[in-house]
Amino acid sequence: MRRSCFGIVALLIALSGCGSGGTHTTFSPFFTGKWTATIVSPNQGQLANLDMNLAQTGDAISSDSLNTIDNLNCDLNLSTRMDSTSGTVIGNQFNLVFSVNTESITLTGTIAAGGKTIFGNFTSGGGPCLNGTGGSFTAAFIPPITGTYTGTLTSVSNVVSNATAMLSEDANFNVSASVVVTNNTCFSSLSTTAPNFGMSIGDLTVFDVTDGTTDVDFIGRILQVGSSLSGYAGAWIASGNCTTVGAFQLTFGTAGAMHVPDATGATSAKSEIAPYMAERLKTLLAARREK
Repeated sequence: MRRSCFGIVALLIALSGCGSGGTHTTFSPFFTGKWTATIVSPNQGQLANLDMNLAQTGDAISSDSLNTIDNLNCDLNLSTRMDSTSGTVIGNQFNLVFSVNTESITLTGTIAAGGKTIFGNFTSGGGPCLNGTGGSFTAAFIPPITGTYTGTLTSVSNVVSNATAMLSEDANFNVSASVVVTNNTCFSSLSTTAPNFGMSIGDLTVFDVTDGTTDVDFIGRILQVGSSLSGYAGAWIASGNCTTVGAFQLTFGTAGAMHVPDATGATSAKSEIAPYMAERLKTLLAARREK
């Protein structure tokens, strides 16, 4: 009996030692959902933003062509360009292939503490967008855009209107919105109409609202300070009886001035949307609605 007890005690001590040793590692969680990655060349600076809505099954992660978009300005036909991703998350190791048609961009990195930032390096194939360029990348998890935003709409003729937008994003990244605008002679109360909801992919969000006479498209980027929402900024385009365009900046809640980090970590108070990206996003939104 004494030998048996001694053996049990020794076994428990051994097991305890294995569980409490210095080799035990705790990995950060990985958050599925919206991500944006910024790729940077050591010689050319920031090259592009890669935006995606990542789903996970086991170790595998992916986003399909309706949930993936890049802002590379290369010679591929923008109306037929298709992006997608596939990869793995094992422990804190992140591996992802971002495909632009047949061209591949491979991201290999480490998930930082907290699980909402990834740092690493990228390589590319010999396609027309990056032509074998490599460098570093930073990826950030993007929270849902849901919330109340206040700010301004500025037309190309520098007419400034005040706006309050109430936005809601569902589990499938569809966005509904109601926008109240003052100091504008063309429209004052606008909203999305079912089933024509907007969409959010990575840090990009696009939706159109109407008052029954005038339609207004909002196309912009979600802005953050750390992992918290800061605002939403970009371009607005009105059609119908009030055809005009402009820029908007909306601040989330009481977060204060909007800031979004660039490739060097510096911040700016607005987010530009290139005209070709506005067209790509509207084309992708139409494809999602037809699905």
